Amino acid sequence: MNSRSRLIPVSYYNASQEVRLSAYADTIVYEQNGPNRNILRAIRFGGYPEMVRGLADAVYAGGTLDANMGDGPLWLESQAKRYRRQVTHDGVYAEATLLAIDDDQEMKTPKSEEDRGEGHEEMDLPPRKCIIFCPENDRDRLFEEVDRKTAVPLIPEFRDYVLDELERRGILKRLQVISLREKLDAWVLYCRQDDENIISVVEDGLKSGAISIPGTVSDPNGFDGVENVTGYEFLHQAQVQGHVGRMHRGRTPRVQQRQRPG
Repeated sequence: MNSRSRLIPVSYYNASQEVRLSAYADTIVYEQNGPNRNILRAIRFGGYPEMVRGLADAVYAGGTLDANMGDGPLWLESQAKRYRRQVTHDGVYAEATLLAIDDDQEMKTPKSEEDRGEGHEEMDLPPRKCIIFCPENDRDRLFEEVDRKTAVPLIPEFRDYVLDELERRGILKRLQVISLREKLDAWVLYCRQDDENIISVVEDGLKSGAISIPGTVSDPNGFDGVENVTGYEFLHQAQVQGHVGRMHRGRTPRVQQRQRPG
């Protein structure tokens, strides 16, 4: 995270309508997507109410902001209707906060009970991009958020391996944070269809021995040789009866149906 000692002037200009809006930001989060493209993921700015409202509307509509960093402009591309926004007022001062939202995670029509088994609803998870905000250098919180965003069963003992491997493979990417007063980290998590890329991380760790279920090495009760998500999840649920991943009452993520290649 880059800290700042001064507020950052931000502006929006629409040449066709000859509209210029400006305010001052204390926090900016963005994703570097190539050498010349920065995608805005979060921002908080303040100023005169009419300017703040107009600038918030411009960002929400997909406008490009110019952030004056002192040593040159930082162009920030926003994505239309992909933010939660809040505007507060206090007399002649207003403040706006916009936070990027995750890609839509609508599930496809569940399979029939005959296909999925009685009492379980199988979900299809589309490819999606998830945005994560957490306190600075808080790996426990980051791991919790990764677990919450996916349907892959995770336990705290997997934390270091999973986070390091997700980042190494480019599945979990750190965002750029510039802030005057907030101490936070921001990340983007890229999930493929049915979270298959995250499943591969867990399965590879189980197969290589980089991770294992605690207390189950040379276990006579059947945990030896677990090398895939399906086997791990079933045995862990049966013997530990703990909460793992996104398992809810009466609902089973599609990843449970993944079969280990023969």
